[in-house]
Amino acid sequence: MNTEKAKNLLTQVGGLLKSYEKLAKSTGENFNIFSVMGMESDEVKTHSAIIGELLNPKGSHGLGDKPLRLFIKLIVEPLYKDIDEEFVSKFSFNFENTRSYVEDFAGKINEEATEGGRIDIVIKDNKNKVFLIENKIYAGEQKNQLIRYKNFYPNAPILFLTLYGKDAESAQNLEKNKDYFTISYELDIILWLAECVKEAVKFPMLREVIYQYINLIKKLTHQTMNHELEIDIKNLIKNNFSESLEIKNNFDQAKNEVISEFWKELANSVQSDLKTFDKNWTVKVDNAKLISRFNHILLFNEANEDAYLYCRYNKNDGEITYGIILNQKFITIKGTDVLKEVSPNSKFKSGPQSVIWEKEKDENYNFGESAFLTSLYKNHKKQDVTIVTIFKEKIIEFIEFNQTLYLATLKYLEEPNLIINSNFSENGKIENQSDYLSN
Repeated sequence: MNTEKAKNLLTQVGGLLKSYEKLAKSTGENFNIFSVMGMESDEVKTHSAIIGELLNPKGSHGLGDKPLRLFIKLIVEPLYKDIDEEFVSKFSFNFENTRSYVEDFAGKINEEATEGGRIDIVIKDNKNKVFLIENKIYAGEQKNQLIRYKNFYPNAPILFLTLYGKDAESAQNLEKNKDYFTISYELDIILWLAECVKEAVKFPMLREVIYQYINLIKKLTHQTMNHELEIDIKNLIKNNFSESLEIKNNFDQAKNEVISEFWKELANSVQSDLKTFDKNWTVKVDNAKLISRFNHILLFNEANEDAYLYCRYNKNDGEITYGIILNQKFITIKGTDVLKEVSPNSKFKSGPQSVIWEKEKDENYNFGESAFLTSLYKNHKKQDVTIVTIFKEKIIEFIEFNQTLYLATLKYLEEPNLIINSNFSENGKIENQSDYLSN
């Protein structure tokens, strides 16, 4: 590879970015109402609400059934390939009498988790034509989720919508491309919204909201927001193809090194503070051995590694979360069972090997976001510990706030019968700690 040409290519890309960044500031394009309000990844109040409203022919947008017709034409019809006429007929809606319903109640979830729940988006008319959209941004799937919805609407196709169009994990005996179909924000929703913008040319307020929503999706799916910048960079790549390919081949490794250096620095900083906080606490870094898609900072009592408090990030999407996870030797014990015993009234989300609080997801930082990665690199280069300090304080606070629940989990694992109906409040603390400490 010509090193000088590669450096020149990077310099040109850097120049383009600065130029367009300056333009974005002067035009106000960096302002995004969803980001400002902290609602970027809110599936219900942001994404399902906007998509559901646009798909409603009687919605407040004023476009009538045009968005729904466009959705069927651009997203649904391409799914028809090699599918019989009976399926195609399921989307022949009586548009005049079609409505959308967000968080549609399908009944209480039964003990076997085969019935009930709330369906993200339901589109149906007055002649029993209906299809469902199950919307996933970052949240995981619930047990038998798609099966429950299929049982409630047995003739309704399900569109499983994720950022990149991944397969459903809760489908089990449902047949892909027959009972359910995968669609993506990255391609399908952006394509549909772009056409909705054209239809909204006479509705300036609506047009700008949809445009901002498109930019939000591009941010979540790591796409360049400025189309002209996109074209300019593509042309640079084409004109320097071999150098671009070499840069691409080394980019992920360079990115992972930046994250890894920060992660180790953070773990060391937390360890130093923990010894002051409580000498019995210790820290270790687990690089995807515990669960392959996560890198953990594990926090635990030196005398007992049956369970860990953790801060971790998902290597796939960069999302950072905090929680409690069991040691792998308890692989046969479900986190849901532990949580049911140590905190029976809690609303915390739990997984098969863990006790996790969904609300502990870090909304401010994500290793998948280029701006955050850039700040990590710049801070490391300048030996600025600001971000490390912010994360360290979050982790220490998390330990202080949740150590009682952690200790209760350890006690349950040692002697399960000792902890029955411990009374935890929703924030994770035992209401009457003296009762716990006396056991």
